[in-house]
Amino acid sequence: MQLGYASLMNPIDFGCEPLTDILALQDDLVRKRIAHQIEDTLLIGQHPHVFTAGRQAAKELHFNNSKPFEPIWVESLKAHVPLVPVQRGGKLSYHGPGQLIAYPIILLRPGQRNLHQYLRALEQLIIETLAAYQINGIRHDAHTGVWVKTKPAKPKDDPVIKKIASVGVGVKNWVTFHGIGLNVCNMLAPFDAIAPCGLSGSQMTTMAEVLGQEYLACENFDQSWSEGNKILQAVKTNLIKHASALTR
Repeated sequence: MQLGYASLMNPIDFGCEPLTDILALQDDLVRKRIAHQIEDTLLIGQHPHVFTAGRQAAKELHFNNSKPFEPIWVESLKAHVPLVPVQRGGKLSYHGPGQLIAYPIILLRPGQRNLHQYLRALEQLIIETLAAYQINGIRHDAHTGVWVKTKPAKPKDDPVIKKIASVGVGVKNWVTFHGIGLNVCNMLAPFDAIAPCGLSGSQMTTMAEVLGQEYLACENFDQSWSEGNKILQAVKTNLIKHASALTR
């Protein structure tokens, strides 16, 4: 599928780093891309447990820079998780170990400056990445992101459609930032503390759940979490490969 965007030739794997650190890196890269000091870049990795509030959610929650959001209690973690406002579209979302984050920093050329088309391109990137694992990703008529049909609780029931990946972007001087959150093998319970992208937490799933494989998310991403590490690295490689293929 030819989408016409410039090739993502410079992937930067940031491992598992706090959101605020990567936001600062992203802002710096966006400034440099606007100034034509760097080429198109793909930031990819994971974040420790964090909730984010897109522009719509921040407005609804009356965000004020002088008074940060209160953290959200997550019962499954027995801990408060920070809530951070971000400059993407949309509402509340959750990120954590086992979820793959991809932030394309792309200069949209004249003729490509259609944000709806760009969002569809990101969804297609996810769909093709999932297809490498025999997962059939689909779009939702009413929501941005990628969804899958999961097995119903009872054989006679209809398949249940659940969200496996979120998409939310920002654009400055036609340079994109933020992007994709693909649920690979992360915990789903934290989604229950919010309405992710305006949905209930029960409407979320992961690649591991769809494939019928059990992976336990961990507090600190490290080499001891071998099975989760293996699947994440494999999916990361596939996502980067498909990103390059889609944008040639």
